[in-house]
Amino acid sequence: MDYGQDYDLAAAFRVDVKAGAEGLKLHPIIQSVRLDSDRTIEAVKAYAAHDLPILFHCGVSSYYIDDRNQNPEFGKIHYAQRRDS
Repeated sequence: MDYGQDYDLAAAFRVDVKAGAEGLKLHPIIQSVRLDSDRTIEAVKAYAAHDLPILFHCGVSSYYIDDRNQNPEFGKIHYAQRRDS
């Protein structure tokens, strides 16, 4: 999922699932989007309608030699912890 673009996530996921997608993996480091961001929560809610697995990557690491807009900070587990409001 390219979080750098603004589009209808629910519509995009319908197309992906129809084409054979069997799950969604979120990779906050490479996507440079925190797991607790509004955009990620929107994506999880939209994908949940398909009753397919949603996985996410945790663990601080650097994946590319150059920066490529990755943010290793976002791989920390505290972004995945439940926060009651």
